[in-house]
Amino acid sequence: SSFFFRRLAAPAPVFNPSNPIPSPSQLEALLSSHTSPLRPSLPPLQPYSLEHVLRAVDIFQNTFAVVVYDPADDVFVAYYDRNHHWIAACAKLVGSFRVLTKSLRRMFPDRFDGRVERGEWAFAMSSGDFPSVKVQSSSHWEDDDLDQDEDTEDTHSRSRSRRTIEECYARQTLTSPTSCVDHPEEVAPILQFGSVFQNPNVIPNMIAMPNPQKNHLHCLDEWTEELERYQKEEAAAEITATAVELPRVCPYYRPRNERNALGLVYGETIGITSWEELI
Repeated sequence: SSFFFRRLAAPAPVFNPSNPIPSPSQLEALLSSHTSPLRPSLPPLQPYSLEHVLRAVDIFQNTFAVVVYDPADDVFVAYYDRNHHWIAACAKLVGSFRVLTKSLRRMFPDRFDGRVERGEWAFAMSSGDFPSVKVQSSSHWEDDDLDQDEDTEDTHSRSRSRRTIEECYARQTLTSPTSCVDHPEEVAPILQFGSVFQNPNVIPNMIAMPNPQKNHLHCLDEWTEELERYQKEEAAAEITATAVELPRVCPYYRPRNERNALGLVYGETIGITSWEELI
C-alpha cells in the first residue's frame, strides 16, 4: 500500500522448533497470574480485523508499525506510516520486530510454517523509551466536560480535538473508565516494547512488552534459545548417557568477575551473608 513507505522483512530462520519454549499454556498461566494495583489483569483479547489494526496508526507520531505475516512467502513484513518521522528510536522498533517474529516462530511453529491455508495475520506494535503518542490526539470526553457556551456538534468536535493525552492522563484515576483514545474497542491491541502509561485506562489497548535492550528483551530471547538447546541435548543424552550443560542466562545476569564485567554483584559470590553488613 502507498500508505506506508518502509518495508522490513523477517524471513523464516533455520532452527528446529520441536520444543517451543515457552509453551502457550505456560504463557497463559503466567499472564493470568500477573496482576497489580496499577496494571490489573487484562480481559481476554477479542477478535479484530486489519481495519482495527490500521486505526491504531493515528494514535502515534513515530516508532509504530503494522506487522503482517505473509504465508505465501513465509515472511513477516513491518509497514511504517509514510507520515511518521523515522527517528533514532526506530532502531528499537526494528530490533523488537526481529526478536518478536523469531519468538513467534519458535512458540507457534504450526501457525507460521509457510502454509498458505493458514492465512495472513496482522498486529500492531510500537517501541521506544515511552509511547510516542500524538499529543494532539482526540480524547473521549463527555459533553458536560465541554464549555457550556459551545453548543454545536462541530464546536464539540473541535473542542475534543484540542484535548491532549497529557490533559486526559492528568484527569485519570485507577478506577476511571475514560480512555484517552476515541472508541478504544475499535482499535486492535498494541504491543509496546518499552515503558507504558502507569494507568492502563489512558490507552487500554496497549500491552507492555520487554524493553528492547540487551539486558531485557535480548536476554529473554537468549534464555528461550538456551532452554531449547538444553531440552534437545537432554533428550539426546538419555540415549548416549553424556553430560549436558545447564541452560545459562545472558552475561548481564551472571555474577560479575574478571571474565564478565557486565554481570551483577551477588552476595554469595563475594562472601556477604547479609546485606546489612554493607551499612
